[in-house]
Amino acid sequence: MPTLEALGWTPARAAQLAALDLPGLTPARVAGLHRSTVELVSPAGAWTIDSRGESLAVGDWVALQLEPVTIVQRLERATTLVRQASGRATTAQVLAANVDVALLVTALGGDLAPRRLERFLALCYAGGVQPVVVINKIDLDPAELGRSIGIAEASAPGVPVITSTTRWAGGRDELLPHLAPGRTVVMLGSSGVGKSSLLNELQGREVEPTREVRERDGLGQHTTTARHLHLLAEDRGLIIDTPGIREVALWSDQGLDATFAEITALNERCAFRDCRHLDEPGCAVVAAVEAGTLDAARVESWRTLQAEVVARQAMRDPRARKRAGRRMAKMIKEVAEERRRRGR
Repeated sequence: MPTLEALGWTPARAAQLAALDLPGLTPARVAGLHRSTVELVSPAGAWTIDSRGESLAVGDWVALQLEPVTIVQRLERATTLVRQASGRATTAQVLAANVDVALLVTALGGDLAPRRLERFLALCYAGGVQPVVVINKIDLDPAELGRSIGIAEASAPGVPVITSTTRWAGGRDELLPHLAPGRTVVMLGSSGVGKSSLLNELQGREVEPTREVRERDGLGQHTTTARHLHLLAEDRGLIIDTPGIREVALWSDQGLDATFAEITALNERCAFRDCRHLDEPGCAVVAAVEAGTLDAARVESWRTLQAEVVARQAMRDPRARKRAGRRMAKMIKEVAEERRRRGR
């Protein structure tokens, strides 16, 4: 069995466990979650137990009682990756916990979308996780690589941008400096960008099944169905593989200032403290766009994400939902009355 240090145990977590002041507790890490069970791993063993009633995420640390194996308490999370749950729900979904580095995996070609990448960056910055952009499958069209790296660097200023492929020797070498003993890395990205193939390559064996790429777009087909924590071979740390993410809806605006740091830096130069960067006189952001020193598409994306977060936060407020419902009912009534007047 792995040591606690290999699983990412730290003195800070040891202090949390000691503060519970309960004899006989054993620390364990959440390696996988299923509908009603949780997979746990520790130097003392590995277990799959009932998870009902527990609010857990892959990567969590918990304090266990061993006889019988029972979760006593989840330890405080050092970092989290949280998004708005998909669909119409107004709840948060923790994608992973206690993660050090997030590999934002995209594939050369059509999957490299700047606006989507910005959303992933905001998730990372909000949760205290270091992002790294990975352009995978560079064997598909090497001639496009330079342009793709430029797009990624412009969309993620100051973030490392590395390349990879599983098709030739050394294709994963740029990943290795971001792995380390006891460090937890998570791979995030769309379906088919090659996350499972990279995991298998790093592990030296098939950990997750893969399927051939589609001819029409060069992307693989969805294989991973659940998040899972893997201990990498050769003492390279831990990695969480995740299913493809279709929706990257932000839970809060906490990561936006760091994601759009070049816009944030101009705030202090605006004439008004509450400048919305639209048409106010003396707006440094508008001036920079007009001068061509600031990307207008980045500014538009920043505005869109700000508005999106505000709208979702309002919908999480029961009173706001009620007001929105009344406004919608009024609009429907007015439309119906207008149709009756017109004889429709």
